[in-house]
Amino acid sequence: MNSRDRSSTLLWDALADFRRRVLSHMQPGLAQLDGLDLTMAQSLALQQIASAGPLTIAGLQARLSRAQATTSQLVSQLERRGLVERRADAADGRRTLVALSRRGRRQMDRLEAIRRRGFADVVGALPPRVQRQLLDALRATVAALEARGPGKDTP
Repeated sequence: MNSRDRSSTLLWDALADFRRRVLSHMQPGLAQLDGLDLTMAQSLALQQIASAGPLTIAGLQARLSRAQATTSQLVSQLERRGLVERRADAADGRRTLVALSRRGRRQMDRLEAIRRRGFADVVGALPPRVQRQLLDALRATVAALEARGPGKDTP
């Protein structure tokens, strides 16, 4: 194993450990969300719609990396629960957009507040200098990923 592979393995392992520990630390706060009764797929779809704004089914499909039929079913489930609504695109009436409903927005705001509080507890324990270094490293990583473009992952 060369030095680049060793470094990648160490980083991957550290990120996996970080994720596991952060989620474990946040578990008590996330338990408040049990009443939402969302599947992981539904939660991810809501997060994508919340972050991107109204999306077409195809746009949501691309963000979730799921089949169109699966994405359509997912949107229908969320619509029946009153968490999203479909509406005509004002710019192109032939297109239908999926957007968070008021209820969906409230749910996502609640979820985000719980996540942010839990994460702030974890990161807040770090010295400010380390917080800045972590932020700089994450921004550099995101910039490198964006520069590669979609679908450019190596096996």
